[in-house]
Amino acid sequence: MQRHRLNRAQRTVTVVALGMALYFLGVWLTGLGSHLPYGSVTFTNLNSGIIVGGLHPWVQLTIWLVLIATWAGSSLVLLGNSLQALRQGPSVGYWSQTLSHRWRKLHSRR
Repeated sequence: MQRHRLNRAQRTVTVVALGMALYFLGVWLTGLGSHLPYGSVTFTNLNSGIIVGGLHPWVQLTIWLVLIATWAGSSLVLLGNSLQALRQGPSVGYWSQTLSHRWRKLHSRR
């Protein structure tokens, strides 16, 4: 897998921002075609507040499932290296390399 140019914090922020963008896209997509029943919001006593029209519930569910799968897949791609390092334990990563380097440096002086 190719090495990412972003550090872990930047990738985390990117995943959160992508999730928010996909959420707003989902709200917009599932709200297409829906409207208030009487067309005027100035007469609130005539308006029951029920939104009518719009997409079928199974289409809305499909839209949300596709958006969630997109977010989950992109999160795995962006955070894949971080998750792999966590799974392999403390023997992999910055701190283990730094500590082993310092250990070798300390013992080479003696």
